[in-house]
Amino acid sequence: MLNDPTRRAIRSFAQIGLVEAFLRLLEAFSVPITENQHIALIVFLTPFVVLTQNLLEDGGQIPSLLKANASSGANPVTRDPVA
Repeated sequence: MLNDPTRRAIRSFAQIGLVEAFLRLLEAFSVPITENQHIALIVFLTPFVVLTQNLLEDGGQIPSLLKANASSGANPVTRDPVA
């Protein structure tokens, strides 16, 4: 079983890969994108993809990808994380 940091890293790479694939698809359809635009689009689209995926997963519209279900009190914190 993968630990939580490993699952999170895999999710992050998958989300960045989705944005990268979208940009490559645009380029395949002759949409000109400069290197600086490419970088800016990755920086701004990746958080959008992350938020959208989390909202859809938490709402049950899509299955979770390497993510534990939202706690909702089912997995309470056993110690004070601030202390």
